[in-house]
Amino acid sequence: IYNSIQQLELHPIQIKKYSEVELSNILQNILMQSFNEKGLIINREMPAGFALKQTGELDFFIYRYINNIYNKLAISENKEWGKFESSLEQLIGYMDNNITFGFTIIFNKTTKLSTILNNRLEILKMFNINGNFKVVGPIEELPDLKYVLKTRHENPEQEGTYFNIYHFVINSYKPEREDAAKQARA
Repeated sequence: IYNSIQQLELHPIQIKKYSEVELSNILQNILMQSFNEKGLIINREMPAGFALKQTGELDFFIYRYINNIYNKLAISENKEWGKFESSLEQLIGYMDNNITFGFTIIFNKTTKLSTILNNRLEILKMFNINGNFKVVGPIEELPDLKYVLKTRHENPEQEGTYFNIYHFVINSYKPEREDAAKQARA
């Protein structure tokens, strides 16, 4: 997932033009081959979990079969910056206690990256839903994955069981670099 995001960030002009749906579709296409080689299946817009009036639609759903047994692995919710907290709430509403992990992807097109990183951290520190799903333990910065955070949360269905959420950012807002490129060609 991280490698796919890094590849997409090479094309900031195109990323700015894409909707959340288009970016998610492109990510799925990039991920599909490498996931398939590992026996993983990635679906888009799969119905599951809870939404306001009906079953939710998952941005990504990752699963596999081991010895013909269905294993749910991960769910993702992807949103443009400004909707991060609601994407977390949606993600958790879609999950169940059999999901190994979730992940969020922030699509940034308009805000300074340092602002997003600082605000994301503050949102995670305060996050809970009616006293449930608080971050348990430290919020981890993953050493080799730039700007990726990992949080741990307890399943309310079974005390003492946990799931992780990985938080990614796709950043296309780089006005200083864009200005430098324009200046070089002026």
